[in-house]
Amino acid sequence: MSGLFTSIRALRHKSINNNQQPKLKMKNLLHYKIEKLFIKKPIIKIFSLLFISIISLFIGSLFYYYFVDVNFTSSLWNSWTFIVDAGSHVAETKFAGKFISVIITILGMLFFATLIGLLTSGIEEKLEELKKGRSSVVEKNHTIILGWSNKVFSIINQISKANENEKKNVIVVLSGKDKSEMDLEVDNNTQLYGNTEVITRTGELFRFEELKKVSVNEAKILIILEEENEFTDNIKIRTLLAIKKYFSINIPIIVELRDEITLGLIKKITQINIFPINMTKTVNRLIAQSIVNPGIGRVYSELLDFNGPSLFIIDAPQFVGEEFSNLLFQNDEICICGISNEEETILCPKKDYKIKDRDKLIILCDDKQHFISKINGNGKVYKKLQLKDNSFNQEQNKQILIIGNHIYLNALINEIFEYFDVTTKITIISSSNLIIDENKNIKLINDTFEKHIKQSDNELNKYDDIIVFSNNEQDDKFTNDSEVLVNYLLIKDHLSEESNVKHIVAEIFDDDTEKILTEESSLDFIISEDLISKYISSIAFDPKIYTTWEDLFSYGGNLIQVKKFPDLFQIDESLSFNDIANNLLEYNVILIGYIDENNIIYINPVNKSTERQWSINDKLIYIIERGQIGN
Repeated sequence: MSGLFTSIRALRHKSINNNQQPKLKMKNLLHYKIEKLFIKKPIIKIFSLLFISIISLFIGSLFYYYFVDVNFTSSLWNSWTFIVDAGSHVAETKFAGKFISVIITILGMLFFATLIGLLTSGIEEKLEELKKGRSSVVEKNHTIILGWSNKVFSIINQISKANENEKKNVIVVLSGKDKSEMDLEVDNNTQLYGNTEVITRTGELFRFEELKKVSVNEAKILIILEEENEFTDNIKIRTLLAIKKYFSINIPIIVELRDEITLGLIKKITQINIFPINMTKTVNRLIAQSIVNPGIGRVYSELLDFNGPSLFIIDAPQFVGEEFSNLLFQNDEICICGISNEEETILCPKKDYKIKDRDKLIILCDDKQHFISKINGNGKVYKKLQLKDNSFNQEQNKQILIIGNHIYLNALINEIFEYFDVTTKITIISSSNLIIDENKNIKLINDTFEKHIKQSDNELNKYDDIIVFSNNEQDDKFTNDSEVLVNYLLIKDHLSEESNVKHIVAEIFDDDTEKILTEESSLDFIISEDLISKYISSIAFDPKIYTTWEDLFSYGGNLIQVKKFPDLFQIDESLSFNDIANNLLEYNVILIGYIDENNIIYINPVNKSTERQWSINDKLIYIIERGQIGN
């Protein structure tokens, strides 16, 4: 019997649940729909509140009309005043009027409190959206930087300087970094000209919505930076593919790459206006060239910096048919360095090269707007000088010491061997577990430099050049630079007066490190991040100059050399800059500046026709064809 009652109760409970279940489902569904609508369209909240308030107003008016007033229009107006003014009900004398007016007043207070809350919440959400960098950028002819690294500050500074004469200069940075952090770092690490505005946005670089947000289709140039990410090159490929698919643009895109394989892929699959920069390869070339030409690192830094003379490419239709030599020495404000066209870049062309229709001039000046187009002819007779034999040849039997570790050390060694013959010997002292390509001219010593130098004190004096790196590539830039400085001081401490060491090259990451030892003339700093930043900025300002810089940085192209005046000519009289330049031109060499005895660099100096007395410590800076340099 008890089992029967249990079954009946179970059936009854099940029947009740079955009756309630549709009601619960309907209630949950309605709640879900309303919540979804409010989230998707927040403005619905305000409209819903207004609708409820209007209904309350009419219901209150009806009650007031029925119990108190005899005119519905008057009742409607009184109800409205009860809603908007909490003190208006005090004039009521009847109990019904007081009761109804108090209820309507309370509803009015709830309405305005809720309305203020909704408006405040909406404003806060919008401010939060702006703070997080989610709003769209509505700009035209702006520069876009995709990605974030330490180089971004130098790039912003250089672009700001290069465009100081523009009415408006907008730079937009899109990165995965938090907007507030980016804004703070930009404010602390940049010095902007008044016409420059930097706008930051947070987002993923390869997503259409994020790229659209920074107005990619309206930009004048796009820069994609190397980030501290193992798969950074893969992300760049994805970003470029997204740009190709979603945006019909033909603007210059400067891409900083880590791998040469990536470059090949990008050119094959994107077919857009790409200017690739391989930071590692470029820095390695600069270090190798610094061994060939002590002081060249500072020269490149000066040339790439918009605070002084820079390389520009200009149209020159008025010079078609003129010989290249006739264009030189006409204007003290510029140095003409070569010819560029769609097919090739020719630095140091032959004297009798005739300017063609498609040719543009490569000039060195403070501002290409200062270029004077009128040809007056070179009427001055210059002084003839006798060039010494083998003046442009490189040294042989070099002994090079490398201290520390470099992430692409094998590539750097290959670059060095490109500039010297097989007699060059390289010794590497490093405590890192290096894997070096087998070569009989390379000796690897697995030890810290400090320990090794104590055991073999005099060995350091036999080297001609020393390259200094940090041992640990994973440390921050300040730690790396500190280790480089300590090793440099150890080198100086252990060198004797009879030492063969002529030159020390050090790769650093912070320009403040250079300022500590600016008086050291034997030390040549390669500030890798700063140089690459300036290189990127130079191309961003004038993409046509890209092939010129690639020619200078690459082995097999032209070189910028620095040599002491007495190594080239005999010093016996006062000479002008143009006197020396005319003599070098006889050998298809373009003189662009000099370094005086106080180690001050003068690129594209003024008063080129004024004679001066040259010192035995003055150095000439010139561009020369690689084929003219013998080993």
